[in-house]
Amino acid sequence: MRRKLQASGKAKDPLDYLQQRLFTPLGMKYEMWREDADKMPHLPSGAYFTAREWAKFGLLVLHGGSWEGKTLVKPESLAECFKPAPANATYGMTFWKSRPTDPIPDLVMAAGKGKQKLFIIPSKKLLIVQFADAEKSYREERFLCLALDMKMGSAIASDAGALPERWEQNFTLMDKDGDGSLSREEAGTQRFFQTADADKDGYVTREELTALLRRVGGR
Repeated sequence: MRRKLQASGKAKDPLDYLQQRLFTPLGMKYEMWREDADKMPHLPSGAYFTAREWAKFGLLVLHGGSWEGKTLVKPESLAECFKPAPANATYGMTFWKSRPTDPIPDLVMAAGKGKQKLFIIPSKKLLIVQFADAEKSYREERFLCLALDMKMGSAIASDAGALPERWEQNFTLMDKDGDGSLSREEAGTQRFFQTADADKDGYVTREELTALLRRVGGR
């Protein structure tokens, strides 16, 4: 990106390009942005934003790439961010996605460090910025239930099927077809599969894995 931008004369580096195309039109300011060993901005991480500034970016996404009536990002270009990745149907280009069967099927989430999250729900015209230093038992499902006044029984997941966060992340990564269960092929060499598959149907659900973790004290 740096080579192409410099050759075109559009910007000195990718961050300068972002400043011109997005940050200045949005009135969006960052506190700092870490640099790599080459003194270039480290784009995948290292940005420090306040919640209010990050919300401006979320509103741009919520409005389909438009800001105050002006198109900053073409809708078809922005849509590329939300196409399911081949390795994981619930992940796009840096955005996490709901499954079609979830109670909020159009919810997308951008995750920062720790418990910093950007929730975008187009059907509700809703944007939520969450900055938190939460306990290990924290789950997005519980937070969204409170924020949207939903009952846990109709939420994305119930306590009965709630995996610890690190297990949930691994489960989601392995669940390549996004159907909410792991086949033997998806689980690969994971040793928990045979024990967790309680009904011996060749698939492990979140509930089955949660029950196993509770039995062995892995929660």
